[in-house]
Amino acid sequence: MSYTYDSARKLGDRVTSVTINGVLLDAKRSYRVGTFSFLATGGDNFRVFTQGSNTKDSGHIDRDAWIKYLGEQSAKAPIAPSFARRGVEVAGNPAKVDAKATVSFQLNKLDLTSLGSPKNTSVKVEFTDSKGKRTVVDTVGVSNGTAKVAFKLPADARTSGTITVKAAPSGTTVTLPVRITNPNGNGGHGNHNGHGDHGNHNGHKGHCRMAPLA
Repeated sequence: MSYTYDSARKLGDRVTSVTINGVLLDAKRSYRVGTFSFLATGGDNFRVFTQGSNTKDSGHIDRDAWIKYLGEQSAKAPIAPSFARRGVEVAGNPAKVDAKATVSFQLNKLDLTSLGSPKNTSVKVEFTDSKGKRTVVDTVGVSNGTAKVAFKLPADARTSGTITVKAAPSGTTVTLPVRITNPNGNGGHGNHNGHGDHGNHNGHKGHCRMAPLA
């Protein structure tokens, strides 16, 4: 699981997106969460966990379960840590964007401080439209864990899509759902007075007849 947040927003409204196994969280679904008993009971301000239902205690002590897991996995192959950060701050989260405007936001805290974690040097920004078409829209450098992103959406972007940002070399990935407004800009593709470039009521450019109401 990974998430984005904006610390400038008010308490209770700071998390801007949640992704589970690469798929955006569905607010209508129910999810099973595995965590420590301390957090499950609201510790460290994880108060929302107390709103869950059907809580179960495995009976395992987290330290012992972790040691057992590492022992089993290391017996199969060498273990290496992932340095991909799970939570990234996105200042100016672009939840709704104008198709003809510049999309801009800032990524903060891209780097971990763990022993051996690399410093990120760049991010690649990709836009995926509602039909699954992917387009690389920006590549920028990272300085002290911060990257400033600014780009134009593809000309054929419509209604909605997803912005995916991947940092190198850590592999930290940020997924942002976006809703697109004004997909045809002000130039007009098909309108009621017949002056649009494409698509009007009678199928011909520049003419549109409206029958009077009875």
